[in-house]
Amino acid sequence: MLFHKLDRLQLLIVTIGAVVGFLFLLAVVHYFGAIKNLASGADSIGANLVVAQKKVSKYAAFDSNNAVFTSEDLELLNDHPAIQKVAPVVNNQFYVSLAMREEGLPYFSTDIFIQAVDDDMLDLKLENWRWDEHSELIPLVMPRDFMLMLNQFAASYNIPQVSEDIAKTLNFTIELRGLGRKQSYKARIVGFSNQMNSVLVPMSFMTFGNLNFAEDKTTAPTLLILQLDQKKYGDFEQLMDDLNLEIKENELLVVKIQGMLYVVLSVLFIIALIIVVLCGMMLAQFSMLLVSESAYEVQTLLHIGYHPKQIASHFYHFFLRRFALVLLLVLALFAALKYAIDNVLMNFGLLVEFWPSWLGLLIIVLLAWGLVLWNYKRILSYIAKS
Repeated sequence: MLFHKLDRLQLLIVTIGAVVGFLFLLAVVHYFGAIKNLASGADSIGANLVVAQKKVSKYAAFDSNNAVFTSEDLELLNDHPAIQKVAPVVNNQFYVSLAMREEGLPYFSTDIFIQAVDDDMLDLKLENWRWDEHSELIPLVMPRDFMLMLNQFAASYNIPQVSEDIAKTLNFTIELRGLGRKQSYKARIVGFSNQMNSVLVPMSFMTFGNLNFAEDKTTAPTLLILQLDQKKYGDFEQLMDDLNLEIKENELLVVKIQGMLYVVLSVLFIIALIIVVLCGMMLAQFSMLLVSESAYEVQTLLHIGYHPKQIASHFYHFFLRRFALVLLLVLALFAALKYAIDNVLMNFGLLVEFWPSWLGLLIIVLLAWGLVLWNYKRILSYIAKS
């Protein structure tokens, strides 16, 4: 009786607006979470991390300090708004050699260059990244290029090549030499870095080595890891020119792409919210129009003893059922949209693992219920004043 004057065209417009807005919200929250999940994975690029060094000029051969970061440089970098954190890459000041002796594999030995960085500036997450003087093994992080070198070495001896998982089972020996003494330690690979081109060891091991085997125990950094603010890349590029910094182009490009994705998704999120707000305004207008056109029926129900809450509850359940159908439709459309988008990404070699968007679902459920509840209170207030 209350809905016999229902304008189905207006109801359809409100429904379409709600579907579009909620679908946008769910998709944006889902892919934002998927990107965050991808960026924080065990072997992914860290939180906007880049490795920086001074550009090598033609005068570098005459000035050994040309590549060194001074205290003024570090202060400027720490205070710059585009940089969230600065950490030095610590080099070994002693001789290091790496050897491998495994049954079925040729003996391998070479002098190497090792480095150490703060744990939170690694581009991968490791559970066993620790060392002290009582540890049985030194954990090593190898550059991914090391696997290419190792397999080329294996191919030259006509022996099977190894995968990363197998490489993590190989036993290595690291020998430290300096100040007239030497010491050997067992080591094992625990991960591979996309960012660093040298062998990484825990900072505690590097500190121990430099204290006990190095003549020069205090050296200025020549390599830094910077954590960038994704919103201020333009300012950072200007700083690169001012300080004569050099950064791998692919590193900066990946960070830029990640930042651009966040900006695009943020804009889409705002657009989706605007659509939902407009949908709420249309719902309010539609509801008031429906109640006003049903004024005679509302007055009749009031005169025969119905409480305003009882009458308003009919409108509440009417819109609640339709918004429940809207949410089901949104989920179905989102599943189809995700399938299409993921297929497109896979064609470009980008695999987006399944990431359950419970947060996005919670947001649209709360928004839908909030719109219906807000509309119910407005209708109740209108009926009570009738």
